[in-house]
Amino acid sequence: MSEWRRHDDGLKVCRGPCADLLPCEAFPQRPDGRGPDSYCRPCRALLNRDYHRKYARQRGGRVHVEAPAGFKHCRGACGQTRPVTDFSRAPSHRGSDGYWPRCFDCVNRQKREYVIRRDHHGSSG
Repeated sequence: MSEWRRHDDGLKVCRGPCADLLPCEAFPQRPDGRGPDSYCRPCRALLNRDYHRKYARQRGGRVHVEAPAGFKHCRGACGQTRPVTDFSRAPSHRGSDGYWPRCFDCVNRQKREYVIRRDHHGSSG
């Protein structure tokens, strides 16, 4: 490896925004097994987040919306930023802030629509 990328003392320069000289353990392994990534873990996370935010709209996906402290953006039909008290607690929800992604109103609306569809479909037989 070239001198600027890896040093003999087990350190490597991050090619990301930080450009820090870090221990090789700070770099995740590449999925193809070709050794450590060129970016440290924090820079890789930053680059991945920016990439996904940039292209989410083009793919028709959801875009992360920053909410002030004590508030959360509803990922349901309303799409509003609401107080966290309008969301159910979900402490075991993986990668979560401890709340379900949809507010009470959107959850209830979806449940009502499901019951109407189910009852309407079931009555025709």
